[in-house]
Amino acid sequence: MTDEHLNILLIGDSGVGKTSLLKRFIDNKFEDNYISTLGVEYNKKVIQINNMNVELEIMDTSGQEKFRTIQKSFYQNANGIIFIFDVTNFDSFENIKNYLKDAESISEDYKYVLVGNKIDLKNSIVVKKENVYERDIFKDIKYFETSAKYNTDKNVEKPFEELTKLILTEGLDNYRKRRENSFHLHNQNNDNNIESKSCCK
Repeated sequence: MTDEHLNILLIGDSGVGKTSLLKRFIDNKFEDNYISTLGVEYNKKVIQINNMNVELEIMDTSGQEKFRTIQKSFYQNANGIIFIFDVTNFDSFENIKNYLKDAESISEDYKYVLVGNKIDLKNSIVVKKENVYERDIFKDIKYFETSAKYNTDKNVEKPFEELTKLILTEGLDNYRKRRENSFHLHNQNNDNNIESKSCCK
């Protein structure tokens, strides 16, 4: 039995290792060749945080540009977001700011963490910790370096655990208010549509 249910989004460019990281977290498995996610795929895992059993429903979203609109449609139901880039691909790091803007266009109350994946590729790393910390937009975001290929001491669980802690301690009230406001707005629009139709009979 779970004490809380949270919706988590994984956001980042195609090929940064979102699915690999998720499969390592969920099943403790790694495969060299995953098929790119199309649209959104769902996975669940129960973790224990502060003596609470928390079920995470994790939405693994496609990083392809043509699915960006689909991505944005899932922000409203999310409690928190894990932004992921590839430390060997500077463009994937640069693009995080665009995903962050997408999220903040829906709400500024999201809880999120930032992940630099593929640190096992030591000779190819082009984005280092100092590159992250020198950006003002990331100064208040918890940052983790991970490797889905090697689980031991590579922080795979930590982004999920830390984001869960942030949501439970700071984010649930804001999320519930956002959902309530969205519900009221939806009902108001429906009422306006009914009135509009009635007046034109």
